Amino acid sequence: MSEEANMQMHCDHEDTNSEMLEYDANITDQSSHLQNQLENQYLFPYAIHVLKLREVHKLPRTILDEVASEYNKLFVSNLLDIENAINTDLAAMGVNIKDCPNIQGVLKENKLRKAIEHMASENHQLHFCRQQLNMVDPLQICLGFEASGKKETFEYVSILGTLQSMLLNAEILAHVINGHSSRDPDIMMDYCDGAKFKCSRLFQIHSTAIQIHLYVDDFEVVNPLGTYTGTHKVNAMYMFIGNVEPKYRSSVNHIQLVWLCKSSLMKKYGLDTIIKPLMDDLNILEEHGIQVNVHGVEHKFYGSVCSVIADNLASHFIGGFTESFSGFRVCRFCMCTSESLRKNELHQSHMERTVNAHKIHVSRVRNDSEMSTAYDLGKENTLPVQGEMIKIGELSPEMTPFILKITGECDEAVQFLKPHLL
Repeated sequence: MSEEANMQMHCDHEDTNSEMLEYDANITDQSSHLQNQLENQYLFPYAIHVLKLREVHKLPRTILDEVASEYNKLFVSNLLDIENAINTDLAAMGVNIKDCPNIQGVLKENKLRKAIEHMASENHQLHFCRQQLNMVDPLQICLGFEASGKKETFEYVSILGTLQSMLLNAEILAHVINGHSSRDPDIMMDYCDGAKFKCSRLFQIHSTAIQIHLYVDDFEVVNPLGTYTGTHKVNAMYMFIGNVEPKYRSSVNHIQLVWLCKSSLMKKYGLDTIIKPLMDDLNILEEHGIQVNVHGVEHKFYGSVCSVIADNLASHFIGGFTESFSGFRVCRFCMCTSESLRKNELHQSHMERTVNAHKIHVSRVRNDSEMSTAYDLGKENTLPVQGEMIKIGELSPEMTPFILKITGECDEAVQFLKPHLL
């Protein structure tokens, strides 16, 4: 045989081997992909089940471990019954199960059992939430140290990460892109129908800009008695997107946490220190926007704070006002005095607090702390200076107490009149 023919045969043999290797690799990849699909087929629903028990039904970790252990025992027992039944049927047909590697593999590789064992670890649960549910981890920010050397920290959840995660939801994305403003110019149905929204340069330039509404409140994590009141009080800030229609906003699914901080630390370190990470994120959102990739399509969204909802005490703290309502000036919307309020004088007869006027008042108080009484502003170390995002006009009043009071009075009236009407 000629040398040329030998070289041709050698090349053909290499091509054949190469094709066989590629074929084997494809089979391996397909098998691995199929295995991953089977694992995910059981892992995802079981993981959701575990998280529902943990977060919705509030089962403690010890109970979850016990439930997982009982599930495991139940499935192992069921698997042994299935294996015995298969062995019996194969033996009746004269077939040894060792000659059926596929059946052996299915019996040994129990995907559901693997899912149960996998989700027993809290670290695996957190990993699942990050990878499959787009969970945004909170950041622990150090404020300082106690005299003993212990860190004093608070938790902040980046609003940029939260918004990116929320916008991956098709329904929320549709609400943001399509909007829901009133079709009748004479009817105001939401914030986006008001003059403040229409005067905002950001919202007029970017029709899909995200409307951020913040809510601040304190709560006690225990039931304190006497002098221990306030020891474990925690300040929480939440956010929701105003682009979503009002009927969906009250759902817990649309209300996201922004920070958790002990109230004592807020008093100690001041609002400026606590609010700085939030302000940094808001600056990025207003000036540069965020990128969101949905099904391979890049979307860019800008956004800004529309309102900060809080009770009077929290609103005065955020705005830098005094947290007492028995002083000379007690209103954060106008310059009325306590005396004029007692006389029931109309709000229109008093000078309104504007952003520019507030800046002047803050500047004067910083130069002379004795002026704080004249403007109902706190001392110098409590005045917020971080950015211009949270302005006077954004400190909206919380209507819930008034609504509950009115509702309660209506209920009392109905109970009183019911015997006379029946």
